[in-house]
Parts: sequence; structure tokens; C-alpha cells
Amino acid sequence: MRNGGYLLSGTESSGLFLVRTKDQGDTIWTKKLRMKQLTSVKATDLLREDEQGHLLLVGTGKLDAAPATFLVSLNQATGDTLWTRTLTGPTAPDYTDLAWTSTNDYVLTANIEGRPYLVRMSAAGQITQQTPVDYAPGQPGGVTRMARGTGGYWVAVNSSTSSTDSGTIKMVFVSDAGVRGTEYLTSLRIPYGNSIYGLLPGRGIRSFLPVEDGNFLVVDSGAATKLSPTFTTLWTRKDFKASPSSPGARALLQGVRTTSGNYVFITISGQGSHSVEVDLLWVLPDGTPLRSGSYFSGLDLGNPDKALMQVNPVTGQFALATSIGGDYEMVGLSGDAVLAAAPATAAAAAQLYPNPLTEAERLTIIASVPLTGPYLLADMQGRTVRSGRVQLTAPGRYALSLSGLTAGLYQLQLTDSQGQRTTLRVVKQ
Repeated sequence: MRNGGYLLSGTESSGLFLVRTKDQGDTIWTKKLRMKQLTSVKATDLLREDEQGHLLLVGTGKLDAAPATFLVSLNQATGDTLWTRTLTGPTAPDYTDLAWTSTNDYVLTANIEGRPYLVRMSAAGQITQQTPVDYAPGQPGGVTRMARGTGGYWVAVNSSTSSTDSGTIKMVFVSDAGVRGTEYLTSLRIPYGNSIYGLLPGRGIRSFLPVEDGNFLVVDSGAATKLSPTFTTLWTRKDFKASPSSPGARALLQGVRTTSGNYVFITISGQGSHSVEVDLLWVLPDGTPLRSGSYFSGLDLGNPDKALMQVNPVTGQFALATSIGGDYEMVGLSGDAVLAAAPATAAAAAQLYPNPLTEAERLTIIASVPLTGPYLLADMQGRTVRSGRVQLTAPGRYALSLSGLTAGLYQLQLTDSQGQRTTLRVVKQ
């Protein structure tokens, strides 16, 4: 959580069981959320906090035999529910990833009625933008995870929607304005399956995150792969097996970047036909193994046992949580030294005023870097309404007229002299 501590979510009977803790694991509050309209529910790892102390949690379930998806917004300080949304039947979105944005709304990847999308959602749960990210014309494929890029998101799309047959992963860039852009075909081939009893809904990809130097790390159950900024393979560790059911086998659950700049992978290792343990494996950025450690053992593979880890960005400490036969346990680890900052993401490269602006006013843009590239103005449905180049009026100052446009909310994408793009929101009155 932003003000310290952690939130654990799990499944308890026909509802969710939530535990809010302090940094040292002491309980602040517990909540049981009953989804009365559903006959079964499952927690996922899709849980994010905004800057106002509100949490958005995405879960799955069923209404009898029909699939269901639900969203719950909570106050992290008290656990009180702010709002819920439940969708059932074939039109229920299959959400696969979730991120909070600096404009205080959410971005999700979702499969909706057989097509993959990047979805933007307000803090109140209203869909404000949907961008299709089909794998290819006439071949929708299936969306998996996403990672933040400069001025937008890289979305991983699988050519296959089969849980047994591997498909090829394509990375599709979608700007903050909802405009589909550059695409790269990777060498990754991953089955399009869910994993760990629905906890990790990434459809085959368990972690997809930006790391140092513009590179990315992708983790599936059997491999960890580091990709370049253009998504060529830098290295792959394949000494993980997709099923941990046999002694010595190891399957990946998650990959994280620590505050020292190294990577840590959470794995399940087989100890017997139905006995497993949770391990951590430290790896250098070049893929060289550092060390490993075992923290839980004797877990029954027949139960929905799972584990996830969070890194405290201030202290570098780890919090590792797991479920064992229906009980939840969390252990705090010393972690790594605080040496490396988190990879930079797009920051606001310009300021706008007046904002909102009227029909008679021109938008003034103040930028620290010359805006020599084209601009793109799109509505909240991702449709381009204007494009061109902004007018230089004074050093570091530019002007843009929005006259003739209907009142509403728009996304303005600016390109600077270094080719970096930033997207800002504009309100026309």
C-alpha cells in the first residue's frame, strides 16, 4: 500500500477474504465480501491502489454454469466497499491485467466477446475508452498482460486462445490516447491458459514488467525471458518445468525487480507426487543465477496453494504470502539493498493552460523540451479528431486552437525533439 503495509486477498466460501496489514504483518482489519448473486468466486492478483487511498479489485466467478466477472472498489484505510460491478454470461469481460494511471483512472486488458481490448475505466467504474488489439486482421487472438511504456502501454497478445497449443506473442503499443501504434513480433511461444486456480489471470504470462535500459522481463510457468526495447530476445532461462508435480521440477509463479536492480523469481518446486515447496531464485540482470532459498515446504499440490511477493520500494524488504490448505501465511524477508530506482515511466513533459478552456481560448503548452514532432488529438473513444504540429509562440511555449470541437474530454499526444511522446488530458467547455 502507498502508506505502508499490505493487502492480502483470497477466497473464502462464496466470497472474498481480505486482510489489511502493517509493514510487519500485524493485522489492521479483515473483511469478508459476499457476492450474493454468484454461486462461486475466485480472487485474482488484479488489485491496484490509487492516490486517494481507494483500491480496485477484480475477481472471477460463476452464476450457476455461466461465467462471471466482478469489480470491487474499497477504502484501503477501513475496508469499506465504495462500489461493486458484476457481469455474467458470455458478455462478461475476461480481465487479464490491471494498472492505475497518473490521471486517477485505471487501464485494463480484457477479452470481450471474443476480441482483445485495452480498456480505460474511471475511478467510479465507468468504461471511458476501448481500443481493439487484435493479433492480426481476421485473427483476434487473446490478450494477456501489459507493461507501461513511454506515453502508453505495451500489450502482449497471443495468436492462440488454446490452453494446450502454444501461440506466438505479439507486442502492440497503445498510446494513452487509446491509439494503436507500433507492433513487434516476439520469439515467445506460450499456451493461452489460465494458471494457479485463477489467481493469475494473465492467460499464460505471469509477469510482464519494464526493467532497466528500456528492456522488459516476461515470465511464464516454464521460462523467464528478457527482451530488448524492440522485443528481441536478450536471454531466456528455461530451467523451469511447467508442472511442479515431480521431484526436482520447478514452475515459475512470478518475477519481480528488486531495489538492487536484480530479479527474483518465485517458484514452486516438486518434492514428491503431491508435495511442493515455494522457493525464491535471485538472478542478475544478465541472467546469471545468484542464489536461491526455500521458505515454505510441504504444500499439498492438490489444494489451491499459491504464492506472490511484493517488494517495498523504500526499504527493499520482501513480503512473501502463500496459502496452505486454506490458511494464509506471510513472511517478511530482509530483501535487497536499495541501490536501483524503479525504471522510469512517462512523465508529464508539458503543462497546459487554461484547462478547461472555452471555444474562444487557445491552449498554451509549456514544454521543457522542444516539441518538434507532430501532435495527435483524440476523443475518449480513441478516434483521432485533429493532428499536425503545434505553433511555437515563444521559447518553450506553444499554442493550439481547439475551436470547432464539441465540448468534452480529449487526449493530446505531444512528441518532443527526442522522439519521446507524452499524453495529457484536455477539457473543452
